[in-house]
Amino acid sequence: MNGDAGEVRIERIRAVRTAPEGIRLVIVKVETSTPGLYGLGCATFTQRPLAVCSAIEDYLDPLLRGADAQQIEDCWHVARLSSYWRDGPVLNNALGGVDMALWDLKGKIAGLPLYQLLGGKLRASARVYVHAHGRDASEVTDSARALLEAGFSAIRCQVGVAGAGTYGVGAAGTATQQVAFDPDRYARVVPTLFAHLRDELGWDVDLLHDTHERLAPPAAVRLARELEPFGLYFLEDVVAPEDHGWLEHRVVMPRCRSRSVSSPRGAKTSRHSQWAGSSTISARTSPTSAASPRRANSRRSLRPSGYAWPGTAPVTPRRSRTPPTCI
Repeated sequence: MNGDAGEVRIERIRAVRTAPEGIRLVIVKVETSTPGLYGLGCATFTQRPLAVCSAIEDYLDPLLRGADAQQIEDCWHVARLSSYWRDGPVLNNALGGVDMALWDLKGKIAGLPLYQLLGGKLRASARVYVHAHGRDASEVTDSARALLEAGFSAIRCQVGVAGAGTYGVGAAGTATQQVAFDPDRYARVVPTLFAHLRDELGWDVDLLHDTHERLAPPAAVRLARELEPFGLYFLEDVVAPEDHGWLEHRVVMPRCRSRSVSSPRGAKTSRHSQWAGSSTISARTSPTSAASPRRANSRRSLRPSGYAWPGTAPVTPRRSRTPPTCI
């Protein structure tokens, strides 16, 4: 649709539940008064999808029906401020899905890709990484090798821990009943995985790993140090958001070319806690922040930390006489 669409009103907001490959997703569909014109957004919270659906259909739908679909900022503030207790992963995923769908509508009305409305493309392409996993190091290596042959050059590798469910893999071995997650055993298995991968695949591939916040900070630091010889591109979700202060003030982390840590601001690990606002200002004003000056000065940048822009917030290590390194 090109040009002025006239008055476009929100007629209905639906939560569409789907589960491709067993992954529970929530899609927001904003239907409008213009026949055939609708917007789509993502409101996925895989562990609490029904709670998000209720927030969308029982609260946001009746609240925003009849609103001008092109007044995105107004819709956002009305929706957020309508709840006395605000933010948190359920409400923010619901609100984020509606917000995304309204921007999708805006692009359709303008007849332009949304990136053009937001300033145009920054680059012609974007590098991606893919996932390799298996019950043991050999299976992970076979999976990674197949991805290399398909043309990928950055691979996240996750390995099973016998008898226990492990993030990105599931239960390994043939145990009929899973045992409790054993962080010590996990921390012993992971370095042997990457030693095997480097021996088999060499150094022309970027390797990644996700601890998924499953280690206490001291154990996470030990694991990072043991992985340093293997040159990981990044080690993801090293500690939980509430442990950032401990990590910043007590340790200088081992070297790695990049880092990814869970952040209350990060879209992938959006979560709400008593710590949610503690690092927002420093993260947004840090010289290592990826936010542009225009974004940093915009009204939307003042949204609370529980509302997540895509990306993860950088964590600046405590100043030290020894130049700090990072994960």
